[in-house]
Amino acid sequence: MASTKQTVQELAAEASTYLVTDQRPNGDDYIRCTDDTPEWVHALIYAAHENGKVGPNDYSYRFTRDALDVIADADNPRRR
Repeated sequence: MASTKQTVQELAAEASTYLVTDQRPNGDDYIRCTDDTPEWVHALIYAAHENGKVGPNDYSYRFTRDALDVIADADNPRRR
């Protein structure tokens, strides 16, 4: 995290950039973290996997990235 004054939308947008679509040898798409993913994003992914109670799975990664994208695109309620 570069700044402590980032909005939730900015943080979500930043986190989402570290979750990329890749392709398995069989041609199926999946979401993975980039090699340079910061620890705070790994912690977010870990929390999305119920703090390790659920193993890595395609659904959790896709849902997390989709949720981050929705948050990043949301209006800031403070501006209303």
